Amino acid sequence: MKKKHFYKKRKKRISKNRFFWKSIGFFLFCFGIFYLICFSPFFQIKKISIEPKENPLNKTIFQIIKEKSERKIFLFTTKSLFLANTSFIEKNILENFPQIKKIKIKKVFPSSLKVKIEKRKPFAKFCNKEKKECYVLDEEGVLFSKEKEKGSFFEISTTNPPQEIKLGEEILPKNIVKKILNIKEALNKNFNISLKEVNIFSSQKVEFKTSEGWKIYFNFERNLKEDIWRAEIVLKILSPEKLKKLNYIDLRFKKVYISPPLLSQN
Repeated sequence: MKKKHFYKKRKKRISKNRFFWKSIGFFLFCFGIFYLICFSPFFQIKKISIEPKENPLNKTIFQIIKEKSERKIFLFTTKSLFLANTSFIEKNILENFPQIKKIKIKKVFPSSLKVKIEKRKPFAKFCNKEKKECYVLDEEGVLFSKEKEKGSFFEISTTNPPQEIKLGEEILPKNIVKKILNIKEALNKNFNISLKEVNIFSSQKVEFKTSEGWKIYFNFERNLKEDIWRAEIVLKILSPEKLKKLNYIDLRFKKVYISPPLLSQN
């Protein structure tokens, strides 16, 4: 009888214990939040949209994002939008696809991912003449694919190319690429002259070979704007007949040298 009375008394004590019921309520509340965040069908990723739509890599990127968005919690798989690590997925894609310059994955509640991709734009091809290998280069000096077919890009080479080339890495400093781009645009825009090849022997001797066959030399340690201006003056003075006979214009020094010496420019 005493044991039964004690059991009833203890049961009564627990039922009146506010802390006990608050703890139970708090646990249920936390479990509800946990379930809502991790397993609620309302927040499971159902749609992944990628822009631009015509990108040939979209199917592969879609599959990667879909797989990397899945998380294992205990023995259960979830695709909760809350748990999708978009920064990790972005980094993974950039490491595996050097042709992608930027990628941004945005969470759109309750159940979508919006992906924006910016591809690298081909600027030129970087060639290792010893190995007879060429790679496509963008305007930031980054190699992003091996050239399989002959394209319309002009060729850039250096006297000491790296022995091992890794896609996605910067092969030329951005300031060098920018100078080459400025010269290319000036020749093409003002005189309709296109480049065939750029040979970088040193910062003081950079050779530009045009599609017409003649060459123009720059010193990248000099004022480039001034040297482009000097080149434009020479090209404006030269007649079409003299331009056909031109071998080179050398702008590396204070005095401009022309071969053959059709005229002199101080």
